[in-house]
Amino acid sequence: MALPPRFRKDAVAVTEDKHPVDETLPPLKMFTSGLQHVAAMYAGVVAPPMIVGPAVGLSATETAFLMGASLFTAGLATLLQTLGFWKIGAKLPFVNGVSFAGVTPMIAIGKGEGADAIPVIFGAIIVAGVIGFFAAPYFGKLVRFFPPVVTGTVITLIGVSLLPVAFNWSQ
Repeated sequence: MALPPRFRKDAVAVTEDKHPVDETLPPLKMFTSGLQHVAAMYAGVVAPPMIVGPAVGLSATETAFLMGASLFTAGLATLLQTLGFWKIGAKLPFVNGVSFAGVTPMIAIGKGEGADAIPVIFGAIIVAGVIGFFAAPYFGKLVRFFPPVVTGTVITLIGVSLLPVAFNWSQ
């Protein structure tokens, strides 16, 4: 399949050397695509606090505060990832959010700790974050051993483990 004239080097009508992926979208399409990304990001950032908060016995006000904290930290992580600092961050427009992988352990901690659940959960998240930060360069070298079928299976299992929560919400 031949490339369109604007992408062929031998064509007279070459106006730019941009790959179709790098082209700027028309304003309306760019706006709707951006809105879709923001909606997906927002849902992914606020859903874990909406699951964990009630499960550990937080009131609606405390859950709303937890959602605000989640949005704030996701914003900080997104800025760090996008702008980069030293060797930290991809310097690409990624939105960092909250992982659903920790929802089940957080709920388990919450049920085991009772009223003291939130400080224990926050402490566990901070410790895990620091360990993950320092382990990331080593795990980055292991990515080649995890093909898409493995990572897809893990993500599917996380989703399946959250199905009971979804069923409870639908009632």
